[in-house]
Amino acid sequence: MFCHVRHATARRHHVRREQQQQQKATPTLFPRPCSPASLRTSSSPGCHRASSGLWEPRCAVPLSSLCSCHRQGLGMLLDETPLFEPSLLKELDWSCNTVSFSPPISPSSPGEGLVLRPLCMADFNRGFFKVLSQLTQTGDVTPEQFTKKFEHMKKTGDYFVIVVEDTNLGQIVATATLITEHKFIHSCAKRGRVEEVVVSDGCRGKQLGKLLVSTLTLLSKNLNCYKITLECAPKNVAFYQKFGYGASEETYMQCRFSD
Repeated sequence: MFCHVRHATARRHHVRREQQQQQKATPTLFPRPCSPASLRTSSSPGCHRASSGLWEPRCAVPLSSLCSCHRQGLGMLLDETPLFEPSLLKELDWSCNTVSFSPPISPSSPGEGLVLRPLCMADFNRGFFKVLSQLTQTGDVTPEQFTKKFEHMKKTGDYFVIVVEDTNLGQIVATATLITEHKFIHSCAKRGRVEEVVVSDGCRGKQLGKLLVSTLTLLSKNLNCYKITLECAPKNVAFYQKFGYGASEETYMQCRFSD
C-alpha cells in the first residue's frame, strides 16, 4: 500500500511539472484580468474598455485601444501621473496677468470643454505628439521612449509642460513648456525658458496661445526665476511683447548636430 501511495504522489508531481512547463511556454499578451472593483479604483493592467463602455478581460488588442491607465502589460504604465504638482497652477495669482482676454479665460477656466493642466503619461495616447508635430519634427517616439523621458523630466523637477485638453474629444489641443535653469550668477538664481508653444490648427482663435504664455510667465515668477526668456520668429515679436517680453541686444545663435 505504501508503494502505491508513493507512485501516486510521483504521478501528481509529474503532472504538476508538465502544467508549469506549458504555462511558461504559452505567451501572455497581457497580465491577469483585473477585478471590477480594481478597474474603478486603480490603474491595474490586464483589461481594456470595449466600444460598449464595458470592461473586458485581456485579449489580443492594439495598444491604442487599451484604456490609457491599463497598459502595464508591455512593461510600462501610461497613467494619469502628472509631470509636476497641479497645485502649482492653482496657486497662480491671475490678477497679476498683464494680458486681456475677451471673453475672459484663465488657467482654471480655459473655455467650454477645455482643461489646462500638467502633462501626464496618458497624454501620449491623447494626441500630444500630433500637436507638437504642427510646430516641429517629433520623430517616431515609442511609448517606452516617452515614459523614460517623462520620468527623467519629472525626477529633475525643472520641467513644466502644460497642456490643454478637449475633454469632449479626449485629445490634447495645445501645449507649452517652461524649463528652469539653475545658475551660479545672480546669487545662485534660476532662469526660466519658454519653449514649444503650439496650438492645434482646429483650436486657434480661442486665445489658447495667450493663455499658455501667460500661465508659464506667472509660473516662472512663482518659481523665483530672476528672468524668463524665449526665442521666436521676427513675425511673432509683437505677440510676445504683450506679455512684457522685450527684444534682447544679444543675437541668438545655434550649432545643430541633427535635424
